[in-house]
Amino acid sequence: KAACSEKRKTACTDFAMNTSGFTCKSTGDGERLVYFSVPHDTGWRAYINGKETGIYTVNGGMMGIVVPDGVAEIEFEFLPPGLIAGAAVSAIAMLAIVAEALWEKKKSNKK
Repeated sequence: KAACSEKRKTACTDFAMNTSGFTCKSTGDGERLVYFSVPHDTGWRAYINGKETGIYTVNGGMMGIVVPDGVAEIEFEFLPPGLIAGAAVSAIAMLAIVAEALWEKKKSNKK
């Protein structure tokens, strides 16, 4: 019980989800590892007090970050790998389909 009570003192508070990830606050004495029971994936980015920080794979594949002494505003953002490239390819393909349809309509109107 004593160990759990001690760990609870440095647990995150003010946890809130948003459309790209989540935010929380951590308060503690000294630098510490803060553990998140969220699977670590290459699309995650972590920020402490607005500055990007490294994410460690801990406890069999979950995320952990090293937080400095005092109060830390933590933000995690997730962008799936390949999302931007996939959207760009889809947009180009859609433009090609529209251009082809317009070209075919223009050809059929000339007949």
